Amino acid sequence: MNFEFLGVRRLALVLVFLFAPALTLGAFAQGQQPQPQISQAPTEAEAFDSAKSLGTVEAWNAFVSNYPTGFRADLARAYIKQLSGQTTSPPVAQLPAAPEQPAVELTCDQQPTLRSRESKEAAKIRFKNDSEGTIVLQWIDFNGTLKEFGTIEPGAEKVFDTFLTHPWIAAYGEGSCRQIFLAAPGASLARIKPQAELPKRTAPRPQQVRSDPPLRCAPNYKKVGNTCVLMQNCGPNATRTPEGDCFCNPGTHMMDGRCQIPRQQPNQCGRNEVYSSSMGQCIPR
Repeated sequence: MNFEFLGVRRLALVLVFLFAPALTLGAFAQGQQPQPQISQAPTEAEAFDSAKSLGTVEAWNAFVSNYPTGFRADLARAYIKQLSGQTTSPPVAQLPAAPEQPAVELTCDQQPTLRSRESKEAAKIRFKNDSEGTIVLQWIDFNGTLKEFGTIEPGAEKVFDTFLTHPWIAAYGEGSCRQIFLAAPGASLARIKPQAELPKRTAPRPQQVRSDPPLRCAPNYKKVGNTCVLMQNCGPNATRTPEGDCFCNPGTHMMDGRCQIPRQQPNQCGRNEVYSSSMGQCIPR
């Protein structure tokens, strides 16, 4: 081995380290800019994941300042509100891996009474679309208002960080309720069933029309339209029809509301008299 050559090489390396700063300063003195090292900026998705891993208001504010618009920006603002104690969307919580169990399923009839309550026990819910169509995923907020969280295609899956007592709806395309889920403790599976496995939709029962019983009148009353009217007191000299009307028998006249035998006949009136059928007698002219 040539030890003399090795000694010369070491001396050359020492000279480089000693005079390298002077060479750089000389370049600045001569107006030459040193070439900066080029670093590739992170993508929006990478920046979002970095802010999420830190989980602080400062990290999310930094993300929003660099990416102020878009879906991730809206989520970042929601995380800021959650960290500030002003949660208006499903709070996000990081959980250790846990065995998955079925999510709690409720009926659509319960939807009007459902809303998100406390945000104490964090959970994960995985939606798996085993149905034949595209499903709309909705979260019921603390006021009972529906917040849409995108759609899920047949055969696809989506995972959300949520809390117990926070209800989620798997809705039809037009927005009507199909299934309702609550996350179980830890990690849970919300299976969106095929239409054949769902309870059949029942049409609302038609309202029954109330029919009043037929009108029956008491004795001595007759039915006139929808009311009962007191019948006439025909007396012994009259005939009553099935409808309750009175007709005077032959040889009698209706006088004072009753059928009576006249005191006189018309042919019994004198020259200066006239027969009154209502009184049944002759009266002066």
